[in-house]
Amino acid sequence: MGYWKKILTAAIIYIILGILIGYLFADFAVYAAMIAALIAGIYVGRGTSPIKGAINGFIAGLIGGIIAGFITPYVPNIMGIQMAIPMGGWLNALVVGAVTSAIPWLAVPSMAIVGFVFGAIGGFIGAKLKR
Repeated sequence: MGYWKKILTAAIIYIILGILIGYLFADFAVYAAMIAALIAGIYVGRGTSPIKGAINGFIAGLIGGIIAGFITPYVPNIMGIQMAIPMGGWLNALVVGAVTSAIPWLAVPSMAIVGFVFGAIGGFIGAKLKR
């Protein structure tokens, strides 16, 4: 499989799993992004060296996080609220005191940060796993 094809596949895995878990379990939406990024990182890191796996997981998490962050304001979760609000939850908690309302567009940086951190960790773990 080509280099970019595997990274884009991992980014799509991150997007789909993050949105699916966030849709079904709205209370755990922030953790859904972490779990999805780890799984995508493990996928992209398999069969590489640990450093290359971490770099590939970083790139896949960043791409997937940015795309998913732009998609989530348009997707409601099972409770009927915008999925972007819980997905950007920890950044919303930092800003909500100054702004007094949750900002859905904070899902973009939130999912990108979570994606590249946990994608890199997952890529490192995936490279360490034996086939």
